[in-house]
Amino acid sequence: MIQCRLAFECPKKWADLSLTPDKNIKFCEECNSEVYWVSNPLEISAYIKESKCIAFESNKTLMLGQPDGVLTECYVLVKSQHLSAKQLFMLKSELYPQLSYIEVKNLFELKDVKIETGSLSRSKQVSELLTSFGISSQLISE
Repeated sequence: MIQCRLAFECPKKWADLSLTPDKNIKFCEECNSEVYWVSNPLEISAYIKESKCIAFESNKTLMLGQPDGVLTECYVLVKSQHLSAKQLFMLKSELYPQLSYIEVKNLFELKDVKIETGSLSRSKQVSELLTSFGISSQLISE
């Protein structure tokens, strides 16, 4: 899934744009410019530098416009490991107060766990907290 901030969000639809020889490029008659279909977030940076308009799908919604930046998904991955009772108690206290101790134990018991945090700064905080508990984790930003 692509998540991108748009400096300008175009009201046009991809289907309304004129065809070109390249199926991934269409032409907008209104602003007299090419619009590039983006299928992965890595492509967006080049279009930002060149001030090109793009089209992409985000959350099953077709978006068109001039990109301003890529939004990334950030989370903390806790790899499968044996956790002590103290570590499980700390997880419950700090990250999962709404769950019972048994639920936290079942959640983490010898399996990988993805902790979704919503932001890079929060992911860093959670990763540092886990490290302070002696729990091995990895900060992931996609």
